[in-house]
Amino acid sequence: MVADDYMRLRLGWTVAQAVLTCVLVTALGVPAAWVLARMDFAGRRTVLRLLMLPFVMPTLVAGMGVLALFGAHGMLASGWQDTPWLLIYGNVFFNLPVLVRSAYQGFVRVPQARLLSAQSLGADAWRRFVWVEWPVVRAWVAGGACLVFLYCFSGFGLALLLGGERFATVEVEIYRLVAYELDMARASVLVWLVLAVTAAAGGLYAYWSRRVTVDKSVSPLPPRAPIWAWEKWLTATVLAMLAVCCLLPLAAVWLKAVSAGSSWAVLLEAQTWAAVWNTVRFSAAAVAAATVLGVLYAAAARQMAWLRALMFLPFMVSP
Repeated sequence: MVADDYMRLRLGWTVAQAVLTCVLVTALGVPAAWVLARMDFAGRRTVLRLLMLPFVMPTLVAGMGVLALFGAHGMLASGWQDTPWLLIYGNVFFNLPVLVRSAYQGFVRVPQARLLSAQSLGADAWRRFVWVEWPVVRAWVAGGACLVFLYCFSGFGLALLLGGERFATVEVEIYRLVAYELDMARASVLVWLVLAVTAAAGGLYAYWSRRVTVDKSVSPLPPRAPIWAWEKWLTATVLAMLAVCCLLPLAAVWLKAVSAGSSWAVLLEAQTWAAVWNTVRFSAAAVAAATVLGVLYAAAARQMAWLRALMFLPFMVSP
């Protein structure tokens, strides 16, 4: 499998799209987190709440939204079909909030006294960021980037919907080998390759998580209204970027539903309600089991530290 040129290409693309997503969400997410932590504007709390939407959004819905925007008959453009940018945009939609939330938690951990002292000594906003804020925030950003890499490298739903034949990831290849070729041997080899990479990323996440300092006695700098022209420009740019990256796919799905017409009759079909019942009962059973097992795990992990390492397995094992 390792000597196969096609599989090496798939593995290389899987790593490349995960790394590229990490770079993009870091470049976009750190300024967005700074604005949300330092600038006060109308709707700021609403934006922070809306950033939770991709966390609870089903992968299929997100993929439908991206295809509604940039698919073969997209509302904005159709030139992205059969290109890598369709999957990259889907990855950014799902993972930008992960990085923003992580970096935001870092910015609100920066002591107010340090920032005010640096300002009184003549440091401008950029120098305060480099010398005061970044040393605190970088561990949060690195941990968030590790999670983004894990989600993108081992992601399956978006890669299946948006990658297509040319840009399929290793996860999609595993699915094809199992579902269509019944080749469990080669699929198992790919699973172990994926596990090796995700285990390394999980180890890095654990390393940066240990370097995160959470001091509840720290008094953060309260946000203030933008005063300078560059602050207003940066705030407006960040809000526009978040709207494009995080809200457009959801708006596209909503518009498609509004114009569905007679397709709304699917809600009256017996199969639809049977699927709803299955979803509800399986979800309820999973919640009940996870609650019991989670409490037992927490009690046992206090006595046996090695059990804590098992918490990372669901992040590392491919879907």
